[in-house]
Amino acid sequence: MSSEPSVRVLLVADAPVESVDTVLDADETLSVRRCGFDAVDDHLADVDCLVLTDTFSLSGAAREIPTVLCTHGSPTTVDRPARYDAFAPAETPSVLPAQVRWATRRNDSVNRRRIAKLHEGAATLIAARSADELYHSTVDIACRILAFDTCFVAVVESEPTAARLDDDAVDEWVVPKAIRPPSAHVDEIPVSDGVAGQTYRTGESLLVDDLRAHPLAKPSDPAYRSGISVALGDDAVFQATATRPDAFDETDLHLAELLVTYATETLSRIRSEEALRQRREDIARLHDATADLVGCADEDELYRRAIAAAENVLSLDSCYVRTVEDGRFVVRAESDRSPDWEMAAIPVDYGVTGRTLRENRSFLVEDVRSDRRADPVDSGYRSVLSIPIGDAGVFQALSATPGAFDEKDLEFAEILVSYVRTTQSRIRSERALRTREQELTAERDRFSALFENVPDAAVAYEFVDGEPIVRRVNSAFEEIFGYDADTIVGENVDEYIVGESVDEADPSSAPRLNRQLQDGENLRRECRRLTADGPREFLLHVVPLAIGETNVAGFAIYTDITERTRREKRLTRQNEQLEEFAHIVSHDLRNPLSVAVGHLSLARETGSEESFEAVERSLGRMDDLIDDLLSLARAGRTVEERTPLDATEIAARAWSGVDTADATIHSEGPIPVDADESRLRELFENLFRNAIEHGGDAVTVSVGPADDGFFVADDGPGVDEADRERVFDRGFSTGGDGIGVGLHIVRTIAEAHDWSVTVCDSPDGGACFHFVTDEAGEQADASDADLSEEAFPTLDTNRAARGK
Repeated sequence: MSSEPSVRVLLVADAPVESVDTVLDADETLSVRRCGFDAVDDHLADVDCLVLTDTFSLSGAAREIPTVLCTHGSPTTVDRPARYDAFAPAETPSVLPAQVRWATRRNDSVNRRRIAKLHEGAATLIAARSADELYHSTVDIACRILAFDTCFVAVVESEPTAARLDDDAVDEWVVPKAIRPPSAHVDEIPVSDGVAGQTYRTGESLLVDDLRAHPLAKPSDPAYRSGISVALGDDAVFQATATRPDAFDETDLHLAELLVTYATETLSRIRSEEALRQRREDIARLHDATADLVGCADEDELYRRAIAAAENVLSLDSCYVRTVEDGRFVVRAESDRSPDWEMAAIPVDYGVTGRTLRENRSFLVEDVRSDRRADPVDSGYRSVLSIPIGDAGVFQALSATPGAFDEKDLEFAEILVSYVRTTQSRIRSERALRTREQELTAERDRFSALFENVPDAAVAYEFVDGEPIVRRVNSAFEEIFGYDADTIVGENVDEYIVGESVDEADPSSAPRLNRQLQDGENLRRECRRLTADGPREFLLHVVPLAIGETNVAGFAIYTDITERTRREKRLTRQNEQLEEFAHIVSHDLRNPLSVAVGHLSLARETGSEESFEAVERSLGRMDDLIDDLLSLARAGRTVEERTPLDATEIAARAWSGVDTADATIHSEGPIPVDADESRLRELFENLFRNAIEHGGDAVTVSVGPADDGFFVADDGPGVDEADRERVFDRGFSTGGDGIGVGLHIVRTIAEAHDWSVTVCDSPDGGACFHFVTDEAGEQADASDADLSEEAFPTLDTNRAARGK
């Protein structure tokens, strides 16, 4: 079109409208001034056209000037639309310059009606959902409203149709897509030919008065004589033709431009929606394809599936996955359709591949020959997409065509690779986890074998809320402690193997050990622990999982030293016995021996009968002392073997072997014990002699079971409370001519059996000797001895029997 003088426009708006301002200022054919609605009459001088951004009642002078209303909605909704010469939708202000030019050129009532109808028809045009629908709607409006005889919309395409398959010299064609009337004939033409080609190439509208005289015109039908050609968007052309010359004027051209402006805006919206829809579909397809990736358990399979997704979803023909192995990139997967390009192993710092990994970012190379970063290993490919996969791999797409890839290709490839990267990380983590699990399993198996084959009782524990909970025990623990794994696992080990009595000061007490273990101390202690068969002595070695740190778990190993402890006790008793023998020999026997020697010398000199009697008495005293010494020696012997016995029967036999005079014995029920029979009988004999010696010939002795052992009681004078702690000491005696070993022998025999004995008052006021044979019991203190009927239930029965 020829250049035109500027149209002087007065934009009337109370506030700036950025979109309207931008469109008007960008058009070089318009000269724009601005004012508010209250100042219109003051700015009407030298104005060719008014542009209103809202409905407004104009004064008489203003009504004489062509007016364009730029507003939202359809012109039919405007109050008295006939008062305006043209309308421009606020949603598409780009049509405003064309409307201004139209309003200033033709302002008659006929054209006003055509414009109003065009705006009404534009609503249908704008509502089009596809390009094809838009093209047909455009030509329909052109014929129906603008009264054009023949019109069509043609689109530029590069793919040949059947009619032009033989013409390889033409790359692009102008192809009709919508024609009115349908019977009209329109040829496909190369973009280099005809008026349509020129319109497409230049983007400028053409008004041709005579097609036969136009140098470029090549009408499809010789009957066509005049025409209008307007560019529609970037790749389409609208044309109207007539069979007579000069059928169109500038008004027709501007109306066509206005129509095409609506069509162009709508086409842009349709293509944006199609692009968005296509993007969503592509992303959905890509996500569907990646579902096949995330299930991979092997890296090679992952890479193969990634290549397949790139081919089938992203339409990338030549793709590769390279990973670093031994300092070089090697191909791990490639497209089946890839050309026979050289893809040998390359150094990790080579070209765009190395840079992709080194900088951990993607590269889009349009032409490797003009990009110094590329350094291709094969001259066949020209463009590259290169995307990092984690820290040791790269995905690449190659093409023999320069510029084959765009930002969209890069974006979608990065989405695909992000799934590959995530899945690769998961596979490697799982592989590392499996390796670690295998190592742990092997280590656990070795530990289990070691744990199970430890010859001593072993416990794996874990502290839960401060309590040592058993997690595992070995077979030696089950055998020694008598608790199977099903019973004790998950339980507090202390509740099973630690007695109720707790001495916080004892280094081997469970609470104290637990505190030290939680503090990370490695402990080794001798301690007494309970088994299902009674208490035993152990060397306890406890190892926390971490030394010197707060711990929640560890191991305890119990080495049974019961027999060793017993041997040590026996050895200690034997040493004490030897010392006692030496003391008796050096002191108790020496005195009567000295007396006998002295009287013997005197008898030799004087022949006195009294001296001989004194010698005889000293020899008798020595004989008694030797008998006591032999008894003490026998009592102190270690007990090697024990047999199940009834202590009541043994007491009866002992009673018959003692000179009991008028004394009586009462017993009630069996007393089961494990003991050496001869030693137990000797214990009773010493107790009975002690009772008769201190209680007289008519004393009554009771023998019966207790909750934790048995007792021997009498109704004699008893033992003073002050003497109870030393009554068992050797040499202590409250009467008689003995050396005070009777009760000492009693305690020695008891200790040889690992029993304890204490003395207290009997209910009859005499002495009561309480023997604890239950190995789960603790040695009783004499001052705290309990002689209630609950503790010694047979005492009351014996008293009742004596009463009868």
